[in-house]
Amino acid sequence: MGKIHEITDREKELLNAFGKYPEISMKKLLGYTRYKRVSSISRKFNQFKNKRILRGPVYDIDYNKLCKNTLHWLFCILETRQSHETVISYLKLIEPLIWTYPVLSPHKELLCAGFISSNDTEVTALFQLLKENGIISDYIVSYWVPLYI
Repeated sequence: MGKIHEITDREKELLNAFGKYPEISMKKLLGYTRYKRVSSISRKFNQFKNKRILRGPVYDIDYNKLCKNTLHWLFCILETRQSHETVISYLKLIEPLIWTYPVLSPHKELLCAGFISSNDTEVTALFQLLKENGIISDYIVSYWVPLYI
C-alpha cells in the first residue's frame, strides 16, 4: 500500500463533485465546491495527479491513497430467479456498490456487480444472506487489489 494522503474538507468536496459529475468543466465545478477560482481547481487536479490520487486521461481515484485500510475490488457474478430490478434494489443497500449490469445468457439469469471493499468477508456474508433469503440463487466473487503505478 502506498502513502496515505490527508486531504482537506474542500478537497474532499472537490473529489466528490468530480466523481458525481465526471464530464463537468472546471468552471462548472465552482458551483459544486467552495473554490472561487478555476485556477485553484486546476492546481488541485495537478496536485492530485502528482500525488497519484487521480490518474487519467480518464480519471480514476486511487482510494487506497485516501484511507488506512487496503481496499479491494470485488467482481461478482450473481445468479438469480428474481428480476434484475429486484436484485439491484437489494445490491444498492450494500454501500460499496460501484456498478451493475445484466449478463445475457440463454440458460440463466445473471447479473455482474462491482464493489470496493475493505472487508471482503463481510460483503461475501451479505451475498450469502441474499442467497439464503432467495434473492439470489448463487454467486461467485473474485477479489482484486488495484495496483497504481
